[in-house]
This record gives sequence, structure tokens and C-alpha cells, in this order.
Amino acid sequence: MKKIEKVRVLIVDDSIVVREIIKELLSNDKEIEVIGEAENGKVAIEKVKETNPDIVLMDIMMPVMDGLEATKRIMEIHPVPILIMSSLIEDPPSGKFTFKAINSGAIDVLKKPKRILEGIEEGVKKQIIEKVKYIARTGVFKIERVKKVFTVSGGKKKILLIGASAGGPRAVLTVLKGLKRDFPCPIIVAQHMAPDFVEGFSKWLQEETHFNVSLVGNREILRPGVVYVPCGGCNGVVKEGEIISEKSNNPMEITPSVDALFNSASRYFGDGCVGVILSGIGKDGAEGAREILRVGGLVLAQDESSSTVYGMPRAAVEIGGVKTVLPLSEIPDYLNSIF
Repeated sequence: MKKIEKVRVLIVDDSIVVREIIKELLSNDKEIEVIGEAENGKVAIEKVKETNPDIVLMDIMMPVMDGLEATKRIMEIHPVPILIMSSLIEDPPSGKFTFKAINSGAIDVLKKPKRILEGIEEGVKKQIIEKVKYIARTGVFKIERVKKVFTVSGGKKKILLIGASAGGPRAVLTVLKGLKRDFPCPIIVAQHMAPDFVEGFSKWLQEETHFNVSLVGNREILRPGVVYVPCGGCNGVVKEGEIISEKSNNPMEITPSVDALFNSASRYFGDGCVGVILSGIGKDGAEGAREILRVGGLVLAQDESSSTVYGMPRAAVEIGGVKTVLPLSEIPDYLNSIF
């Protein structure tokens, strides 16, 4: 996590009154400094380049350029953590605007408080402040590039495992959309996500890809060409050819655990496992990736330049759990070539 004494925030909203309310709210926290404002997405792009904020708090519906388009462009030319806060975000945040926001490159989303002009509840104020500070301090990690190694370990590949966190939904979608229609193995996705998001996430993947996507309520037999997503608040664990959604016993654990998925799958599928670690905060998946390599499987990691947050891929590389590092755009073709 980045060491930031004061989190520097750029507020983007077409309402000057809303901007003032949010500015006052954030400025009351001694660890936050509002360093700029923008009334639409086009202005926001220029302000990001000028001020280099630690985080952008972005509305969606704005004139000239909306927040989704602005987010896409900012992440292309000057990557910075973006938190979407809009009245269009569903409550709970699990519908189309939530995943449009995530797919555009936003790290996270918040529903804009109801009747914001009349005042914001204390609990909601705390949620906004804490989320702004956490996302800003997560940052966009940069490390030295790792040399690509185009090797395939072990025997016939039997299962594809994908782990991701912040910035991951868009990366997961990119990988799945690029896989061949007759993909011959089961695919399990462990995407860190609040429980309320998970059903919407699985429906979004179903709508946006050519795969049948199954939200695993309890347990299911693993079938070729099906994408499995553990249900909210659960880890996806592989046992005897099935995927089981198991409630986490650790209240501090972010679910679904990538380590839990990778470790359990390596025990059953051995050198038939292929793990992919995409954009994400922290180091979940690093130990599991190393275990997959130990049993003869293969692990790929998304490279630094294409990751929104280069935390999880970096941790796996540093621990020696990765054989191949690739830009996101090259991962689907590489997977198609080895399955």
C-alpha cells in the first residue's frame, strides 16, 4: 500500500453544489486534500494530467463527456485510481451500471447518497471517506518488467483458474471474451468482490461472453467450457471433480480466496492446472501459484503495464510462482494455444 500523508482527491461532478458538499465532507478529514474539481469528463482528463491526483471521485451522467468515457480515457493515458460515485449505481451495486463502471477501469463504485443536498448520514460519510483513503493508498503499483518465458509445464491441461481483485472484472472479461468458443476445460473465476456484487458479476459475464456462467450456490460438477463463480462471501474449493462454495471462517478474509482455489485445484488436477493472476490488490494467490508450479502446472501473470493495480501479479512473481508474464491482450491467445 502506498505511503501517502495526505490523499489528494479530484472531484468530478456536473453539479457545483454537489462538488462543494463532497469537498466539504472530504476536507473535514485531516488525511484528505481536495486538489481540484471538474464539471465534466473532458475537463477531468486535463485536470488529471495537470494535478496527478491520488484518486478521482467520478460521477457518471455529465454533459460533454460522461464519467464512463472519461474513466476509460484516463486509464489509457494517465492511470490513476478512480472511484465512481453516481445515483445510477444500483443498491446493492450489482447491475449494469456497476459493471459498466468497473469495465471502464474504475477501481470501485459507490451509490451517490440520496437527497445529498439535504445532508449526508454520518454512516455514509464514513463509508465515503474510508473508501477514498483506502483506494488512493492502494495506488497503481509499478515494478520492473519480468522477462517473458514461453514454456508449458506438465502434461495435458485440465482446468483454468483465474484470480483477480481491484481492476480485475474488466481483465477477467477480456480473457474470457478472447478464449475460443470450444474451450475444452472448466474455468473457475476467483474475483475479490463484496457479496452483494457477485450475482450481478456472474450475470454480466454471462451477457458479455459466449460462455455459460454458473453461480455456484453449493456444489457443482465441473464441466468443460463452463465458467464457475463462487457465490457471495464464499471461497471456491475444488474437491473430487466438483467446485464447492464454502463460507469463509475468517471474517478478515477477502472472498473468494485465490489461494484457496489454486491450492485445492492443484491437489486434484496436479500438472493439469493453469492459473492466471490478473490485476489486484495485495498478495492473495501468490502462495497458491507457487503450489501449482510445484506440482507441475503453469501460472501466468498479467504484466505491469496492462494492470490497473499491480499488486497480486507482482506478489506472485516475486515469490517465484509465475512462469509467464504477459500483457492482458496476449493472455487469451496464449491460453488458446495450450489448451
